[in-house]
Amino acid sequence: MKYSLQSLLWLLAHSPIWAMKGISIVIFGLNWYVIGYRKKVVMDNLRKAFPNKTEKERKKIARKFYTQLLDYILAAVRQRYNRAPVLNKHIFHKNPELLNTLHEQGKSTILVAGHYFTWEYVNTSPYICNYLVTAAYSPLSNKFANDLMKSIRQQYGAVVYPMNEIYRALVKYSQEKTPTLTLMVADQSPAVDNLKHWITFLGQDTPVLVGVEHIAKKLNQAVVFLKITQCERFVYEYEYVLITDDPTAEQPMEITKRWFAELEKEICQQPELYLWSHRRWKHQNKK
Repeated sequence: MKYSLQSLLWLLAHSPIWAMKGISIVIFGLNWYVIGYRKKVVMDNLRKAFPNKTEKERKKIARKFYTQLLDYILAAVRQRYNRAPVLNKHIFHKNPELLNTLHEQGKSTILVAGHYFTWEYVNTSPYICNYLVTAAYSPLSNKFANDLMKSIRQQYGAVVYPMNEIYRALVKYSQEKTPTLTLMVADQSPAVDNLKHWITFLGQDTPVLVGVEHIAKKLNQAVVFLKITQCERFVYEYEYVLITDDPTAEQPMEITKRWFAELEKEICQQPELYLWSHRRWKHQNKK
């Protein structure tokens, strides 16, 4: 069964783009009209984030979001079974010189992003910078899915660590004087027992994790935001936005607020690219 699934994924990964678009359209129709995966969560989130839009406009965003979600899954499969030069047809790096300038200064950097499609292509970063690239991830309970995710994130040279081990790893690299670029997708909702830090995000009181800021200040690492723009279907531009190169000089929560502000601007430009199916404001009444 496992090998049959892997063979199917390999075939999907090597399908032409027109075939991937067709597969995405078929699955979209099945989900939108029959399955309705997390449809209520998506619409509730869109009503909170965009109260001034009409219900028709929000449904249009939702429909586009589900297409993007399917495209993201297909793109992740394509990434797993293709080399980076193939993927370079799908991703353009606008200003990688920012990362290389920080590296030349001997400055380790945290590259932070939201759950915004498609963030996974950032795993090809070892091909466009001189850093040792590391990545943090949250282990999945399903072993096959977890192994697939790990293999996607490390196949181009990144070293991946579970979220609860990344800080110790970065301390070690710091002690060895090895500059690192650490990839972190960090807009998750905190656990119910960790609702300590709140900001206003998309007009909503929002609890946030501050691990990026904590690590940056402890280890004096620069923070760069990954801004993603979809140029056309399956084709994206990555722009690197400096949040700070002197984190110890920043006021508490300033780094977190600044990169979330960049994420909010990004979402407002192309809202269908955000992962609306997660319950971002499930703890909102606990402030």
